[in-house]
Amino acid sequence: MFHLILVDDEPIVLKGIRSVFHLEEYGFLLCGAYTNPLTALEELAETKPDLIITDVKMPQMDGLSFSREVKRQLPDSEIVILSGHDNFSFAQMAVRLGASDYLLKPIKKKDFEHMLSDAAERLTKKQEKRRLSKQLEDSARLNYSILKNNFFQQLLTSGSLKQEKLRNLYGQLGFEFEHSSFILVKFVIYEIQGVNDFMSTIEKIISEFMQLFSDAAAVEEFYTDEYLYFLLYNFREVVVSVEELHERIFAFADQKEQEQIHLLTGVSDLNRGMERLNVAIAECDDGILTKHENRDHHRKKEHVIYPEHADLHIPSADIEELMIAVSAHQPEEMQRVLDVIYDAPAISLYRDFGTSITLMILLKMAHVQNKYQSEEQFLTPELLNIGYLSAHYPNASCQKRFVYEKAVRLSEVMQSQEQKSSSKIILAAVSYVNSHYSENISLSDAAEAIHISKNYLCDLFKKEMQVTFIDYVTNLRIEKAKYLLSHSDKKMYEISQEVGYHDYAYFSQIFKRHTGTTLSAYRRQHEVG
Repeated sequence: MFHLILVDDEPIVLKGIRSVFHLEEYGFLLCGAYTNPLTALEELAETKPDLIITDVKMPQMDGLSFSREVKRQLPDSEIVILSGHDNFSFAQMAVRLGASDYLLKPIKKKDFEHMLSDAAERLTKKQEKRRLSKQLEDSARLNYSILKNNFFQQLLTSGSLKQEKLRNLYGQLGFEFEHSSFILVKFVIYEIQGVNDFMSTIEKIISEFMQLFSDAAAVEEFYTDEYLYFLLYNFREVVVSVEELHERIFAFADQKEQEQIHLLTGVSDLNRGMERLNVAIAECDDGILTKHENRDHHRKKEHVIYPEHADLHIPSADIEELMIAVSAHQPEEMQRVLDVIYDAPAISLYRDFGTSITLMILLKMAHVQNKYQSEEQFLTPELLNIGYLSAHYPNASCQKRFVYEKAVRLSEVMQSQEQKSSSKIILAAVSYVNSHYSENISLSDAAEAIHISKNYLCDLFKKEMQVTFIDYVTNLRIEKAKYLLSHSDKKMYEISQEVGYHDYAYFSQIFKRHTGTTLSAYRRQHEVG
């Protein structure tokens, strides 16, 4: 029912409307009838009318001034003016100021009923528009983390913001770190085991890391189903050195270890500008593979992949073309792209530059290799070492041939696994999630249940569903929680457990981060009946 108030200095008019017209039949509940517009304004906050029917000529305040003040306080309210023939132009002025309609006195029953029907229709459309707008806002907020993750995944792939689509998304998300100095932190999360609540554990890591480093830098978090990343930039004056930041990051990982949460950790050196993102990724991966045991060795000049002062071309786009050719099982295209990469003019000043490019390619291939089940691990940690590569493959020709052999082998492994129907695999995975979302579920559980590699499922899920596995489960749980909040009287900690979060505090954080509102506020706004 919509709320309605009547304002007219003639009591007989008010009485006539109340007695003649069955307002409830038109969807209106009469909340007040006033002979004094000033009193109506005083009680406006309490009555909150959707429709106001008011006279134009009143001794205390004219209808124009009254309508103007109503619109200031309740801009979405509908106002209908009652006007005599002698002040008809006055009524027209009120309409121009925001009144929805006007009726001439004496009021005709048919005209009044028609006005009520029109007003109810307009209010219903407004109500539906507000509902849809709220849904869009909620959807945008809920999908923000997905959009943000997609942006960073594309950025990690491209290594720069040169693509128009990526740059537009960068602007839409409100980011300002393109030319900033930054440190990239990478945690391996898909190996986390033995935790009571996997989803809450990830949220706890994010919340605690953000809180711990907010005094030192601006921090953006993003994740895949395998890795959790933090981009630290816009460093505060409180930071003493990069070394201190590294120490704090590893201290954080050590603290998680004490909590029985094992995080493989990679931390980049200080880099400047997003064109060096691939460098930071390589530094993180190198640190994870070597457990940062040789960080000083890798900082020596001859082992710096891309010196800060050097104007060297990083073939990021070519490397991505190579990986696409590997995925598409196109050996001839692999060879063509490798020719482009390795036949570029050599730069004698940086004799390890070509080897560094080889290392970057092999690291990407090793990352893909880990996603597929294979009896042979053809890219071993021993190979992913710039010293080993320099010693055993001393020139560009040797390295190109070596990379081609490994690319062909990787392509064969990928092809053998992808012969299964991807649609059937995803349907099985989604079915499993929908049946077990309230349990301590992880990507590994789903993969084991449908008998495929968890890393293969990770890639397939992202490709087919356009979201990560973590985001899918999180969104499913939040939607279930929304339903329970609005359709049941269960306590909030009970809802938390029912949708799979045994840590109520972190469920509250997750819910607010994805919906923009608290659990209690959502219940108040959406409770049914």
